[in-house]
Amino acid sequence: MRLSRCFQVLSLGLAFTLCLTGKSIAQATCTLNKTDHTITICTPADGATVNTTFHVNAGITSSVPIQYVEVYVHYVRYAIQHQNFLDANITVPSGAGQNLTVQALDQNGTWIYKIIHVNVTASSTYTISPQNPTVSEGTTKQFTASKASTWSATCGTISSGGLFTAPLSQPACKVTGKATDGSGTASTTVNITSPITITPAGATTTVGKTQQFSANMSVSWAASCGSISTSGLFTAPASPATCTITATAASGTAYTAKATDTVVSSTPSAVNYTTWKFDNARDGLNSKETLLTPSNVNSTNFGQIWSTGLDGRVWAQPLYMNGLTVGSAKHNVVFVATAYDSVYAIDGDSGTVLWKKSLLGSGESPADGTKLHSSVQPIIGITGTPVIDPASGTIYAVAQSGNSSGQYFHRLHALSLTTGAEKFGGPVTINTSGWDSSQHLQRPGLTLANGNVYVAFSGNEDIDPYHGWVFAYNAATLAQTVVWNDTPNGSEGGIWMAGSGISADSSGNLFLTTGNGSWNGASQFGQSAVKLNSTLSVTDYFTPFDYVKQSAGDKDLGSGGVLLLPNLSGTYPHVAVVCSKLDTIYVLNRDNLGKMGGSADHVIQQVNGQLGANSGTQYTDRCFTTAAFWNNNLYFIGNNDGVKQFTFNPSTGLMSTTPIHKDTFGYKFPGGQAVVSSNGNTNGIVWAIDWTTGTLRAYNATDVSKVLYVSSGLGTGIKFTVPTVVNGHVYVGLGNKVVGMGLKSGGSSCSAPASPGVHVCTPVEGGTYSSPLAVSATGKPASGTIARMELWIDGKKINDYFSSSINTSVSVASGSHYVEVVEVDSTSAYLKSGVINITIN
Repeated sequence: MRLSRCFQVLSLGLAFTLCLTGKSIAQATCTLNKTDHTITICTPADGATVNTTFHVNAGITSSVPIQYVEVYVHYVRYAIQHQNFLDANITVPSGAGQNLTVQALDQNGTWIYKIIHVNVTASSTYTISPQNPTVSEGTTKQFTASKASTWSATCGTISSGGLFTAPLSQPACKVTGKATDGSGTASTTVNITSPITITPAGATTTVGKTQQFSANMSVSWAASCGSISTSGLFTAPASPATCTITATAASGTAYTAKATDTVVSSTPSAVNYTTWKFDNARDGLNSKETLLTPSNVNSTNFGQIWSTGLDGRVWAQPLYMNGLTVGSAKHNVVFVATAYDSVYAIDGDSGTVLWKKSLLGSGESPADGTKLHSSVQPIIGITGTPVIDPASGTIYAVAQSGNSSGQYFHRLHALSLTTGAEKFGGPVTINTSGWDSSQHLQRPGLTLANGNVYVAFSGNEDIDPYHGWVFAYNAATLAQTVVWNDTPNGSEGGIWMAGSGISADSSGNLFLTTGNGSWNGASQFGQSAVKLNSTLSVTDYFTPFDYVKQSAGDKDLGSGGVLLLPNLSGTYPHVAVVCSKLDTIYVLNRDNLGKMGGSADHVIQQVNGQLGANSGTQYTDRCFTTAAFWNNNLYFIGNNDGVKQFTFNPSTGLMSTTPIHKDTFGYKFPGGQAVVSSNGNTNGIVWAIDWTTGTLRAYNATDVSKVLYVSSGLGTGIKFTVPTVVNGHVYVGLGNKVVGMGLKSGGSSCSAPASPGVHVCTPVEGGTYSSPLAVSATGKPASGTIARMELWIDGKKINDYFSSSINTSVSVASGSHYVEVVEVDSTSAYLKSGVINITIN
């Protein structure tokens, strides 16, 4: 017979378990301990050596019914089953002498434990090599395997000995090896390149404009839209599109190569980015991005455009307003808040500081992170992401400060978007009965909803006494309207959510998560997902049924925020998604969050064991993120883990239980925050910051295993930071600076000079222009390579461009001006364009 479970048998007063492991066996029995409230681990045996994936069987002797049983290895939970035995396959890291614990909770709330030791060894796996090679059309590549194998390929040909021949006109083939002894199968992707090289490989062109393409050999040209001449001059069509440019060798061979040209509108739609992760759903999605596409976000076409120094670290996400009039000119403005309690308004196209406002009171300085035992170091100023009200032209920010007398303050400021001046009689000092500013951290992003600005707080680390607080202020007057304490007669329950703002739906309901703390389901709501109305009354909640254990172990449910999915037409029209430090993703019904079950969680779905890695800093804390959402895909970045993509079924309200695609890169503790840009349902890109190296990473949103772009180190990264993707740019806050990223070419073509120097195509001497001024220039170094280009106007450096060309627009006041472009090469030598006199009307 072939069975696969430990069966508990009670007969004649004796308890024993029959353990059958899926193989043909004879009398493989496992007698249970007769003592009440004991666990017998049937397999593996104490001291056994097992592979990294192995089977655990255990039975329980108990006179009290069992709620659930779970298995831990080296303090990490790998399985939980709501029954009176455990039968599971688990995969764990290798290591000698690891503790394996099976524990069960009975209906009286009593825990039963059994601990053994196992030696976990890495399994011998079947592999093929090389992995992911690049092969030219018509050439060969030899593959080998760790065992005798048979071979197959989805295109091209491969011999019985593993010699692969690349086909023509195919971008990639899949090669598969299968061990002849049946022990394994492995595959890899072979990238096929053409001997033809097209320059540029990708471009962005305005409708009706031209782009010159060239090839390294004689070719004929074709375009899928627009038109292209025999010399490779592409003319964009009259409406936005993605055009494929094809070059075919003129020698009579079948060699071809392809490039893409993203054709964009001459006036991209105006998009503002006013709150943490774009909107109050906290989905991280800007679906109106018409400039950035998977075809042009690459190292050739995309990169750093400018960098602007700041007076402190940037913990908050940069925000953005399109077409603001600051002074006498229109600007696309990036708003950046720092730990030194400053707010900057910066031209998003050039990096020029338009205004700066210090929020420090007289005789005050930012709070001392060390004295306050905070995770925010070395100083605490503006930590939570501000929020913008475009209708009133206001940006709201909360700043923490202190004075020499040891007093600390949190103040809510309302600033003019165009001048930085205080509005509405502000600032107001945040205060209420029982409040102590020194004990609390304003980490969540601010939320603008219901005519109020909502401000949430946690403690500094877990240093008691503290509570989770939400303050509401009238957005037009800054009058305090209501305050909510989530543990008024208890303690803790901090609201921090790794920086997420409180979520809000179209009906004005607010959603948040809380950390470990007191709970009674009436007035105290630690370790919960909570739904509040506009006046901060609790209308619903979800608390894990084993919250006592979770809370005692500091396994915050509130380690990430609440993602609100768009309204659905299926079984559950209103869905929320949260994850926690445990290995659980919760899919919640916003119309009935589930409250607390007696022995199980009343939620739409729980997905366990899919987030986080099994090694690295705090690896048992699995999730510190708020998922992003696009086209029925969920994107998570767990602790020490890569980007993982899950599908979501809007009809059933269920997500896939395993990721459909994942990135192999590991975002070190505490992980990352994903956002998505797209043009509606097309051109989706997932973006995230690796804070440990200060790099920006981009992925194809339809398959996140496909990496589009990885920047060089941009600067000192900050935990939990979020990139802001809007109107063809990506803005990244770092330690003491903010960086603007974007398309290098902008779709224009300005050829390099024949001899070393700088060729300025636009503007030209004596020209008259409107603001913003378009500048296009390309350099050629005298030696080495070009390190950067500098744009100077009226003797003042406007910005650095880390490329061999400049294609940008800058705001310039009306009147006469002179422009100069400077090229700096890798040897620090520089060449100048000479002065160009212009007039701005």
